[in-house]
Amino acid sequence: MSGLNEKRTAIYEQHVEMGGKMVGFAGYKMPLNYKLGAIAEHKWVRNNCGLFDVSHMGQVFVTGSDVADLFSYVTPSDFHNLHDGEAKYTVLLNDRGGIIDDIIVTKFTDREFYVVLNAGRKVIDMDYMRAIVEQKKLDVNFNYLESRSLIAIQGPKSVEVVAELIGDKVHDFKYMNAYKVQTLQGLDVIISRTGYTGEQGFEVSVNEGVELWSLLTKNEFVEPIGLGARDSLRLEVGYPLYGNDLNEDISPVEAALSWVIRKENLNFVGAERILSDKEQGVKQRRVGVKLLGKGIMRAGAEVFAADQVTKIGTLSSGGFSPSLDMSIGQAYLLKAYAKKGSEIYVSIRGKLLPAEVSSFIFYKA
Repeated sequence: MSGLNEKRTAIYEQHVEMGGKMVGFAGYKMPLNYKLGAIAEHKWVRNNCGLFDVSHMGQVFVTGSDVADLFSYVTPSDFHNLHDGEAKYTVLLNDRGGIIDDIIVTKFTDREFYVVLNAGRKVIDMDYMRAIVEQKKLDVNFNYLESRSLIAIQGPKSVEVVAELIGDKVHDFKYMNAYKVQTLQGLDVIISRTGYTGEQGFEVSVNEGVELWSLLTKNEFVEPIGLGARDSLRLEVGYPLYGNDLNEDISPVEAALSWVIRKENLNFVGAERILSDKEQGVKQRRVGVKLLGKGIMRAGAEVFAADQVTKIGTLSSGGFSPSLDMSIGQAYLLKAYAKKGSEIYVSIRGKLLPAEVSSFIFYKA
Protein backbone atom coordinates (compact mmCIF):
# COMPACT_ATOMS: atom_id res chain seq x y z
CA MET A 1 0.00 0.00 0.00
CA SER A 2 1.41 3.39 -1.01
CA GLY A 3 2.33 5.73 1.81
CA LEU A 4 2.07 9.50 2.01
CA ASN A 5 5.75 9.90 2.85
CA GLU A 6 7.17 7.99 -0.10
CA LYS A 7 10.09 9.74 -1.75
CA ARG A 8 10.38 10.58 -5.43
CA THR A 9 13.48 10.30 -7.57
CA ALA A 10 14.56 13.29 -9.65
CA ILE A 11 13.04 11.57 -12.71
CA TYR A 12 9.55 11.08 -11.19
CA GLU A 13 7.79 13.62 -13.43
CA GLN A 14 9.30 12.03 -16.55
CA HIS A 15 7.91 8.65 -15.50
CA VAL A 16 4.42 10.09 -15.13
CA GLU A 17 4.63 11.92 -18.47
CA MET A 18 5.69 8.68 -20.20
CA GLY A 19 2.71 6.78 -18.79
CA GLY A 20 4.46 5.06 -15.89
CA LYS A 21 2.17 3.25 -13.46
CA MET A 22 3.61 4.50 -10.16
CA VAL A 23 3.66 2.24 -7.09
CA GLY A 24 5.34 2.24 -3.70
CA PHE A 25 8.67 0.41 -3.59
CA ALA A 26 11.39 0.58 -0.90
CA GLY A 27 10.04 3.92 0.34
CA TYR A 28 9.85 5.51 -3.14
CA LYS A 29 7.21 6.04 -5.81
CA MET A 30 8.54 4.02 -8.73
CA PRO A 31 7.21 2.90 -12.15
CA LEU A 32 5.84 -0.65 -12.17
CA ASN A 33 5.46 -0.53 -15.94
CA TYR A 34 4.78 1.89 -18.79
CA LYS A 35 2.40 1.79 -21.78
CA LEU A 36 4.09 -1.24 -23.37
CA GLY A 37 3.33 -3.40 -20.32
CA ALA A 38 5.73 -5.58 -18.32
CA ILE A 39 6.01 -8.50 -20.78
CA ALA A 40 6.66 -6.29 -23.83
CA GLU A 41 9.16 -4.25 -21.78
CA HIS A 42 10.98 -7.44 -20.80
CA LYS A 43 11.24 -8.52 -24.46
CA TRP A 44 12.34 -5.03 -25.50
CA VAL A 45 15.34 -5.25 -23.14
CA ARG A 46 16.29 -8.68 -24.48
CA ASN A 47 16.23 -7.36 -28.08
CA ASN A 48 16.98 -3.63 -27.95
CA CYS A 49 17.81 -1.29 -25.05
CA GLY A 50 15.87 -0.61 -21.86
CA LEU A 51 16.20 2.38 -19.57
CA PHE A 52 15.73 1.94 -15.81
CA ASP A 53 15.59 4.62 -13.13
CA VAL A 54 17.39 3.05 -10.17
CA SER A 55 18.03 6.32 -8.34
CA HIS A 56 16.35 4.89 -5.23
CA MET A 57 19.52 2.84 -4.68
CA GLY A 58 22.11 4.22 -2.26
CA GLN A 59 25.30 5.71 -3.71
CA VAL A 60 28.26 6.43 -1.45
CA PHE A 61 31.83 7.62 -1.85
CA VAL A 62 33.97 6.04 0.88
CA THR A 63 37.38 7.64 1.40
CA GLY A 64 40.42 7.34 3.66
CA SER A 65 43.52 5.23 4.18
CA ASP A 66 41.60 2.27 5.68
CA VAL A 67 38.85 1.84 3.06
CA ALA A 68 40.18 -1.49 1.74
CA ASP A 69 40.52 -2.75 5.33
CA LEU A 70 36.89 -1.81 6.05
CA PHE A 71 35.44 -3.70 3.08
CA SER A 72 37.73 -6.68 3.62
CA TYR A 73 36.30 -6.90 7.15
CA VAL A 74 32.55 -6.34 6.61
CA THR A 75 32.49 -8.65 3.55
CA PRO A 76 34.16 -12.04 2.87
CA SER A 77 35.92 -10.57 -0.18
CA ASP A 78 39.39 -9.01 -0.39
CA PHE A 79 39.78 -5.40 -1.56
CA HIS A 80 43.53 -4.89 -1.22
CA ASN A 81 44.50 -6.03 -4.72
CA LEU A 82 41.78 -4.47 -6.86
CA HIS A 83 42.87 -2.47 -9.88
CA ASP A 84 41.78 1.16 -10.08
CA GLY A 85 38.32 1.26 -11.65
CA GLU A 86 37.55 -2.40 -10.86
CA ALA A 87 34.13 -3.21 -9.36
CA LYS A 88 33.32 -6.19 -7.16
CA TYR A 89 29.97 -7.76 -6.24
CA THR A 90 29.93 -8.94 -2.63
CA VAL A 91 27.82 -9.16 0.53
CA LEU A 92 27.78 -7.19 3.79
CA LEU A 93 27.77 -9.65 6.71
CA ASN A 94 26.50 -9.68 10.28
CA ASP A 95 28.33 -11.47 13.10
CA ARG A 96 26.16 -14.57 12.54
CA GLY A 97 27.40 -14.87 8.96
CA GLY A 98 24.04 -13.70 7.58
CA ILE A 99 23.71 -11.26 4.70
CA ILE A 100 22.87 -7.65 5.61
CA ASP A 101 22.89 -6.63 1.94
CA ASP A 102 24.42 -7.48 -1.41
CA ILE A 103 26.40 -4.57 -2.81
CA ILE A 104 28.77 -3.49 -5.57
CA VAL A 105 32.02 -1.85 -4.45
CA THR A 106 34.26 -0.02 -6.95
CA LYS A 107 37.82 1.09 -6.27
CA PHE A 108 38.86 4.31 -7.96
CA THR A 109 42.08 4.78 -5.96
CA ASP A 110 43.55 3.28 -2.78
CA ARG A 111 41.81 6.07 -0.87
CA GLU A 112 38.53 6.37 -2.79
CA PHE A 113 35.86 3.71 -3.24
CA TYR A 114 32.32 4.03 -4.64
CA VAL A 115 29.53 1.78 -3.32
CA VAL A 116 25.99 1.06 -4.50
CA LEU A 117 23.54 -0.21 -1.84
CA ASN A 118 20.06 -1.67 -2.16
CA ALA A 119 17.26 0.86 -1.68
CA GLY A 120 15.52 -0.91 1.19
CA ARG A 121 18.78 -1.53 3.06
CA LYS A 122 20.83 1.64 2.54
CA VAL A 123 20.03 3.24 5.93
CA ILE A 124 20.80 -0.04 7.73
CA ASP A 125 24.01 -0.48 5.70
CA MET A 126 25.24 3.04 6.45
CA ASP A 127 24.54 2.77 10.18
CA TYR A 128 26.30 -0.59 10.27
CA MET A 129 29.42 0.57 8.42
CA ARG A 130 29.69 3.75 10.48
CA ALA A 131 29.50 1.68 13.67
CA ILE A 132 32.30 -0.61 12.46
CA VAL A 133 34.48 2.40 11.54
CA GLU A 134 33.96 3.90 15.00
CA GLN A 135 34.51 0.58 16.80
CA LYS A 136 37.76 -0.19 14.93
CA LYS A 137 38.91 3.47 14.80
CA LEU A 138 39.46 3.35 11.03
CA ASP A 139 40.46 6.30 8.85
CA VAL A 140 37.28 6.16 6.74
CA ASN A 141 34.79 8.86 5.73
CA PHE A 142 31.41 8.50 4.03
CA ASN A 143 29.90 10.89 1.49
CA TYR A 144 26.33 9.72 0.88
CA LEU A 145 25.07 11.02 -2.49
CA GLU A 146 21.43 11.68 -1.60
CA SER A 147 20.45 13.71 -4.67
CA ARG A 148 22.46 11.87 -7.33
CA SER A 149 20.58 9.86 -9.98
CA LEU A 150 21.44 6.35 -11.15
CA ILE A 151 20.22 5.22 -14.57
CA ALA A 152 20.66 1.69 -15.95
CA ILE A 153 20.99 1.22 -19.72
CA GLN A 154 20.53 -2.47 -20.54
CA GLY A 155 20.23 -4.63 -23.65
CA PRO A 156 22.11 -5.74 -26.80
CA LYS A 157 21.94 -2.23 -28.28
CA SER A 158 23.22 -0.52 -25.10
CA VAL A 159 26.76 -0.02 -26.44
CA GLU A 160 25.59 1.99 -29.45
CA VAL A 161 23.22 3.97 -27.22
CA VAL A 162 26.04 4.84 -24.79
CA ALA A 163 28.36 5.62 -27.72
CA GLU A 164 26.05 8.53 -28.51
CA LEU A 165 26.77 9.84 -25.01
CA ILE A 166 30.54 9.37 -24.74
CA GLY A 167 31.84 8.34 -28.17
CA ASP A 168 33.75 5.26 -29.32
CA LYS A 169 35.75 4.85 -26.10
CA VAL A 170 32.77 2.89 -24.76
CA HIS A 171 34.05 -0.09 -26.77
CA ASP A 172 37.10 -0.24 -24.48
CA PHE A 173 35.04 -0.40 -21.27
CA LYS A 174 35.47 -3.69 -19.40
CA TYR A 175 32.77 -5.66 -17.58
CA MET A 176 32.70 -4.95 -13.81
CA ASN A 177 34.73 -1.76 -14.22
CA ALA A 178 33.70 1.87 -13.72
CA TYR A 179 34.92 5.06 -15.37
CA LYS A 180 34.68 8.75 -14.52
CA VAL A 181 34.05 10.53 -17.82
CA GLN A 182 32.36 13.57 -19.31
CA THR A 183 29.63 13.02 -21.89
CA LEU A 184 29.71 14.72 -25.29
CA GLN A 185 26.91 16.89 -23.89
CA GLY A 186 29.12 18.09 -21.01
CA LEU A 187 27.73 15.99 -18.12
CA ASP A 188 30.18 14.55 -15.56
CA VAL A 189 29.22 10.91 -14.99
CA ILE A 190 30.39 7.63 -13.52
CA ILE A 191 29.69 4.81 -15.99
CA SER A 192 29.85 1.26 -14.65
CA ARG A 193 29.81 -1.77 -16.95
CA THR A 194 27.29 -3.50 -14.71
CA GLY A 195 23.56 -4.27 -14.51
CA TYR A 196 20.77 -6.46 -13.19
CA THR A 197 19.37 -8.02 -16.38
CA GLY A 198 22.12 -10.37 -17.58
CA GLU A 199 22.33 -8.34 -20.79
CA GLN A 200 25.16 -6.18 -22.02
CA GLY A 201 24.69 -2.90 -20.19
CA PHE A 202 25.76 0.05 -18.09
CA GLU A 203 24.78 1.97 -14.98
CA VAL A 204 25.32 5.74 -15.08
CA SER A 205 25.61 7.88 -11.96
CA VAL A 206 24.93 11.58 -12.63
CA ASN A 207 23.81 14.75 -10.86
CA GLU A 208 21.67 15.86 -13.83
CA GLY A 209 19.32 12.86 -13.90
CA VAL A 210 16.47 14.54 -15.77
CA GLU A 211 18.79 15.84 -18.48
CA LEU A 212 20.43 12.45 -19.03
CA TRP A 213 17.06 10.61 -19.02
CA SER A 214 15.70 13.04 -21.63
CA LEU A 215 18.77 12.57 -23.83
CA LEU A 216 18.53 8.78 -23.69
CA THR A 217 14.79 8.50 -24.34
CA LYS A 218 15.21 10.30 -27.68
CA ASN A 219 17.05 7.25 -29.04
CA GLU A 220 14.86 5.01 -31.24
CA PHE A 221 16.25 1.83 -29.64
CA VAL A 222 15.39 2.97 -26.09
CA GLU A 223 12.21 2.35 -24.07
CA PRO A 224 11.70 3.07 -20.35
CA ILE A 225 11.34 -0.09 -18.28
CA GLY A 226 9.55 -0.58 -14.95
CA LEU A 227 9.98 -2.73 -11.85
CA GLY A 228 7.87 -5.60 -13.23
CA ALA A 229 10.22 -6.34 -16.13
CA ARG A 230 13.25 -5.63 -13.97
CA ASP A 231 12.20 -8.51 -11.71
CA SER A 232 11.49 -11.01 -14.51
CA LEU A 233 14.76 -10.10 -16.25
CA ARG A 234 16.87 -10.69 -13.13
CA LEU A 235 14.95 -13.90 -12.34
CA GLU A 236 15.75 -15.39 -15.76
CA VAL A 237 19.49 -14.93 -15.21
CA GLY A 238 19.51 -16.14 -11.60
CA TYR A 239 20.29 -12.90 -9.78
CA PRO A 240 19.10 -12.84 -6.16
CA LEU A 241 16.79 -10.14 -4.80
CA TYR A 242 17.50 -8.92 -1.28
CA GLY A 243 14.55 -9.55 1.04
CA ASN A 244 13.41 -12.51 -1.06
CA ASP A 245 16.46 -14.63 -1.86
CA LEU A 246 18.87 -13.10 0.66
CA ASN A 247 18.40 -12.03 4.27
CA GLU A 248 20.20 -11.70 7.60
CA ASP A 249 19.78 -15.41 8.44
CA ILE A 250 21.08 -16.84 5.16
CA SER A 251 24.83 -17.32 4.67
CA PRO A 252 26.50 -16.74 1.29
CA VAL A 253 27.24 -20.47 1.11
CA GLU A 254 23.54 -21.35 1.41
CA ALA A 255 22.80 -18.64 -1.16
CA ALA A 256 25.22 -20.23 -3.67
CA LEU A 257 27.44 -17.14 -3.46
CA SER A 258 30.57 -18.92 -2.17
CA TRP A 259 32.52 -17.38 -5.04
CA VAL A 260 32.53 -13.99 -3.23
CA ILE A 261 34.55 -15.58 -0.38
CA ARG A 262 38.27 -15.09 -0.93
CA LYS A 263 40.60 -17.73 0.54
CA GLU A 264 43.18 -15.04 1.43
CA ASN A 265 40.62 -13.29 3.65
CA LEU A 266 39.98 -15.17 6.90
CA ASN A 267 39.38 -12.26 9.26
CA PHE A 268 35.94 -10.96 8.39
CA VAL A 269 32.65 -10.54 10.24
CA GLY A 270 30.81 -13.87 10.58
CA ALA A 271 33.82 -15.87 9.34
CA GLU A 272 33.33 -18.70 11.85
CA ARG A 273 29.95 -19.74 10.48
CA ILE A 274 30.74 -19.07 6.83
CA LEU A 275 34.04 -20.97 6.76
CA SER A 276 32.31 -23.82 8.61
CA ASP A 277 29.47 -23.82 6.05
CA LYS A 278 32.03 -23.96 3.27
CA GLU A 279 33.97 -26.82 4.86
CA GLN A 280 31.20 -28.89 6.43
CA GLY A 281 28.42 -28.16 3.93
CA VAL A 282 24.96 -26.70 4.53
CA LYS A 283 21.50 -28.14 5.18
CA GLN A 284 19.80 -26.03 2.52
CA ARG A 285 20.85 -24.15 -0.59
CA ARG A 286 19.47 -21.86 -3.25
CA VAL A 287 18.44 -23.56 -6.49
CA GLY A 288 16.34 -22.85 -9.55
CA VAL A 289 12.86 -24.30 -10.02
CA LYS A 290 10.96 -24.80 -13.31
CA LEU A 291 7.22 -25.38 -13.28
CA LEU A 292 6.43 -28.18 -15.74
CA GLY A 293 2.85 -27.14 -16.53
CA LYS A 294 0.57 -24.14 -16.42
CA GLY A 295 0.49 -21.84 -13.41
CA ILE A 296 2.62 -19.10 -11.88
CA MET A 297 4.91 -19.76 -8.93
CA ARG A 298 5.26 -16.99 -6.36
CA ALA A 299 7.57 -16.33 -3.42
CA GLY A 300 6.46 -18.15 -0.28
CA ALA A 301 5.06 -21.22 -2.06
CA GLU A 302 5.89 -24.48 -0.28
CA VAL A 303 7.93 -27.10 -2.12
CA PHE A 304 7.46 -30.86 -1.64
CA ALA A 305 9.45 -33.97 -2.56
CA ALA A 306 8.34 -36.45 -5.24
CA ASP A 307 6.19 -38.25 -2.63
CA GLN A 308 4.05 -35.06 -2.46
CA VAL A 309 4.11 -35.31 1.35
CA THR A 310 7.60 -34.33 2.54
CA LYS A 311 8.07 -30.59 2.67
CA ILE A 312 11.60 -29.80 1.46
CA GLY A 313 11.69 -26.03 1.18
CA THR A 314 10.08 -22.76 0.12
CA LEU A 315 10.16 -20.62 -2.99
CA SER A 316 12.07 -17.38 -2.33
CA SER A 317 11.21 -15.84 -5.74
CA GLY A 318 8.90 -16.80 -8.55
CA GLY A 319 7.17 -15.47 -11.62
CA PHE A 320 6.60 -15.79 -15.35
CA SER A 321 9.52 -15.89 -17.79
CA PRO A 322 8.58 -14.08 -21.03
CA SER A 323 11.72 -15.39 -22.76
CA LEU A 324 10.96 -19.04 -21.94
CA ASP A 325 7.14 -18.84 -21.76
CA MET A 326 7.02 -20.70 -18.45
CA SER A 327 7.03 -20.08 -14.71
CA ILE A 328 10.42 -20.07 -13.03
CA GLY A 329 11.70 -19.37 -9.54
CA GLN A 330 14.39 -19.67 -6.91
CA ALA A 331 13.97 -21.78 -3.79
CA TYR A 332 15.85 -22.89 -0.71
CA LEU A 333 15.69 -26.69 -0.64
CA LEU A 334 17.10 -29.26 1.75
CA LYS A 335 20.44 -30.33 0.28
CA ALA A 336 19.35 -33.94 -0.23
CA TYR A 337 16.64 -32.76 -2.64
CA ALA A 338 18.56 -29.96 -4.36
CA LYS A 339 20.06 -32.02 -7.21
CA LYS A 340 19.40 -30.69 -10.72
CA GLY A 341 16.67 -32.63 -12.51
CA SER A 342 15.00 -33.81 -9.30
CA GLU A 343 11.22 -34.19 -9.44
CA ILE A 344 9.46 -31.88 -6.99
CA TYR A 345 6.02 -30.34 -6.43
CA VAL A 346 5.09 -26.74 -5.72
CA SER A 347 1.95 -25.76 -3.84
CA ILE A 348 -0.03 -23.20 -5.87
CA ARG A 349 -3.53 -22.19 -4.72
CA GLY A 350 -3.98 -25.39 -2.77
CA LYS A 351 -2.79 -27.72 -5.55
CA LEU A 352 0.53 -29.53 -5.85
CA LEU A 353 1.90 -28.91 -9.35
CA PRO A 354 4.87 -30.82 -10.84
CA ALA A 355 8.18 -28.98 -11.14
CA GLU A 356 11.87 -29.67 -11.54
CA VAL A 357 15.04 -28.54 -9.77
CA SER A 358 17.33 -26.67 -12.16
CA SER A 359 20.15 -24.20 -12.29
CA PHE A 360 18.88 -20.76 -11.26
CA ILE A 361 20.41 -19.42 -14.50
CA PHE A 362 17.52 -20.05 -16.88
CA TYR A 363 18.54 -17.71 -19.70
CA LYS A 364 21.91 -16.69 -21.13
CA ALA A 365 22.01 -13.46 -23.10
